[in-house]
Amino acid sequence: MVGLALAQCIQACDALGQNLARCISMMLNM
Repeated sequence: MVGLALAQCIQACDALGQNLARCISMMLNM
């Protein structure tokens, strides 16, 4: 389940052109 959420997060961040590391960091904080 976490893997799927992370994949969606990565896709969203990639689409927005944001920093992937920041996206993952935010994911870990949840």
